[in-house]
Amino acid sequence: MSMSGFVFRRDDRWFGGAADLNAPWLDLAESRLRELVDYQGGSVPTEVAELLVPECREELRLRLWSRLRSEDLVPVPGGCEVPWSGCPDHGDLMEGRAASSGWWCSDPGHRFGVDVFGRLRHCQRPAIAVLSGLEGARTLAVCEGHRYSEVELASYGGEPVTVTDLGSGRAA
Repeated sequence: MSMSGFVFRRDDRWFGGAADLNAPWLDLAESRLRELVDYQGGSVPTEVAELLVPECREELRLRLWSRLRSEDLVPVPGGCEVPWSGCPDHGDLMEGRAASSGWWCSDPGHRFGVDVFGRLRHCQRPAIAVLSGLEGARTLAVCEGHRYSEVELASYGGEPVTVTDLGSGRAA
């Protein structure tokens, strides 16, 4: 798999030609998608699950190439370090829904949604806190939404986590 013929739409323009499906950033995007699927467990959009079978790898990489750019996978300076986007209020509380495409906030009554591949974009929100005491004694700068999902709901497996607010420098 190296180049694939295609016609697709990006940023309201149609493109045709060949895509380099061996681009290194596609390896990162594919890896991130597989990690996200493992993290989410069974609440994955149907269209994602269908693309993860080995027979669909070229189609998966073509879709990743058409929907993302290499810079979408890079954190912004001073931003959240969680490698995928989430709900601005509830972070990684996202799930696939049978009746609709994409990822949706699972908080009852909240209607935030992200398209299937948009979820793979590195979180671009500003970091408001640093979490420490995570697996492997690492730290993680997080935005408001990811702070909620990682701490309040113990999505890191219930480990004791220390939160240091960036605005005050005090531990919470």
